[in-house]
Amino acid sequence: LLHLRQRLVATPLAAKITLLDDPLRLLRAVRFATRLGFNMSPDLVEAAMDQEVREALAEKVSRERIGTEFDLMLTAKPSPAVQSIWEKMNRNDGGRPAGELRGPVRAVTMLHELGVSEIVVAEPGRDEVK
Repeated sequence: LLHLRQRLVATPLAAKITLLDDPLRLLRAVRFATRLGFNMSPDLVEAAMDQEVREALAEKVSRERIGTEFDLMLTAKPSPAVQSIWEKMNRNDGGRPAGELRGPVRAVTMLHELGVSEIVVAEPGRDEVK
């Protein structure tokens, strides 16, 4: 519950271990953070930027699964319940949680800042991870 109060997306176990176990969790974390107006916990951000995690995302997760998650980031709209919570949080603290960006723009910005945008939008057949 503490993470919810702090508006943080976090993993129950060590973030790097969690992301190496299933690298798609990285994209889900971005989607949830974007949709809910949360931030990612510092250890999750650090793990997401780790080269080993980036390589696992590129190598272990199919293009189809990455594409589906990216599509959800770009098209999902907050449910009425989430929108209501967002509005209550704005009234309570006078500011927007997790910065000014929301929705697809925030998702793409987060992917870029985490250094995984080139993996997510890579052309089919591209084998190289920078």
